[in-house]
Amino acid sequence: MSKTVWIKNCAEGFIQTEGFIQTEGFIESASTLTISGNTKISSDTSGNTNPVADFGDDVYIGKDVNELILTNDPKTALPTPTPTPTQENPDGPSHWEQAKDLYNNFDSNKAHNLYKNVVSSFKNSIDNTNGSIAGTIASAVYENTESPEAKKDISVLSSQIAKWMSIAMSYIVLLNWWYLLAYTHFVFDFRRLIWSSIYWPMAPPLNAIQFINYYLVYFRMDKNSKTQELMRTWIWDNRPIWFSVLHALILTMLVYSPITDGMNSVMISDGIFYYIILALSVYFFFNLFIKEKWYEKFMYSGTIGYLILLALTIISFLCMFLFIKFACPLFLCYILCLSYYTIVLYSKLWPPSIISACYQIFQELKEAPVYEKSDIPGKIGNFVFQNFHNIYLLSIVIGIFIANIVGLMSLSHTSLIAIGIIANVTLLLLFGFSSILELLPVFITFIDTSDLDVIPKQPNYT
Repeated sequence: MSKTVWIKNCAEGFIQTEGFIQTEGFIESASTLTISGNTKISSDTSGNTNPVADFGDDVYIGKDVNELILTNDPKTALPTPTPTPTQENPDGPSHWEQAKDLYNNFDSNKAHNLYKNVVSSFKNSIDNTNGSIAGTIASAVYENTESPEAKKDISVLSSQIAKWMSIAMSYIVLLNWWYLLAYTHFVFDFRRLIWSSIYWPMAPPLNAIQFINYYLVYFRMDKNSKTQELMRTWIWDNRPIWFSVLHALILTMLVYSPITDGMNSVMISDGIFYYIILALSVYFFFNLFIKEKWYEKFMYSGTIGYLILLALTIISFLCMFLFIKFACPLFLCYILCLSYYTIVLYSKLWPPSIISACYQIFQELKEAPVYEKSDIPGKIGNFVFQNFHNIYLLSIVIGIFIANIVGLMSLSHTSLIAIGIIANVTLLLLFGFSSILELLPVFITFIDTSDLDVIPKQPNYT
């Protein structure tokens, strides 16, 4: 019988030798199969040779279930199928699953951990925003964004996106706070939130945050404040400069300070702000205890009155720490609301009113009071003063644009360089175009204007 292709393939599939598949040495009959080498042939109890090679005890090599059934080897038990392990979430249960578990089985420690995890997850999502945008852009060019080149390019793009995002966010914060302080009568006293039934533990933390709130917002509406005249004559009359200084401070904080880390620590009552509120709360506890004479009503009840006073003082002091943990997130939410939604809320969510409020701010920056002068140095000084913020903004965005273009040259992919250049030019025009439009006609008028009368311009405090 000739060696057909079928017999040859069967031999390669069922015959194994040390280190290689034995394909030679076949006899025409499978029942009298002869194998050269050290291949073991299994045999049953009657001495009959099993034509299927014995591969040892490894049930996964040469001993498929169907093979064992066909060969009917009574000495070898059928292998038990190994169940596929369930893929577990490496990050643990989701926040929703934890919340459902907490609803069914409430535990204070689990609730605190869930709150911290949610806050941390929100912080991480903010921190990763720039990287996610950069990764999306790079995925249009790279098939594998995990490669070293792709990661390097994503890092460069992420840093550039962060710069422009900082410019945008800093102006949102600046415009809201400037509008709040200069154009509204808004005040809020946190002491109004104190419940009379639990006055002792609530009063110190809320007095502590009101102490900080006073110097941020409340002072400008205080008739006894000595800073109102200072604000009117020094800050408002020089508003182009102070507006730019305030923006520079906010921008520096966004770029160089761990803002999200600070927000995270405040929300979970940890970090320097928490300890400041803690110290102020302890101070106000004893200050109010003496100043408001909390002890007075207990002094005429003898020993029992003193014991009640001592017990209430200790309990209130300990409960005060619980209210501090609520006061810190409350104050942060208050600051964030003022920073991002003041104009929106005062404009009643009406877009034309929002645009009008922003336009009014920038328009009045250029109307800061000056004395018109006919001499060249005086004209230059007035021009620079009234347009100080436009000059400042144009300098900032041009500096960022140049730095980003230089950084784009380090990218590994030419397509990303082209995308980066187009995006940076677009953002340069977006942030700097308005300043150019405002500066150019004023500068042309300044060049063409001849002698001007020396007429003092009265300040406009509207």
